[in-house]
Amino acid sequence: MSERPTHVGQVTASHDLKQLQTSGLLAGRGDGRSRSYVGTPALLRRVVELFTLPVDVSGDGPADSDLPNAVIAELAAKVHGQT
Repeated sequence: MSERPTHVGQVTASHDLKQLQTSGLLAGRGDGRSRSYVGTPALLRRVVELFTLPVDVSGDGPADSDLPNAVIAELAAKVHGQT
């Protein structure tokens, strides 16, 4: 079965990004056409829970600034069958 390209309208995308930002999972940076979004520590904690990664997110684990690297390292290990 071939995949067909999907189109997401600008209004839908803006609405979805706003909801993710409101929920605390994404943080917006910049304005207008240069606006971008980054995952928040809350999103990374959800990823840890969803994929049952061995990253301590209880507060005794990595600082929020180190959390992205810890999560990416564990996801990479999982993909490569090392966990």
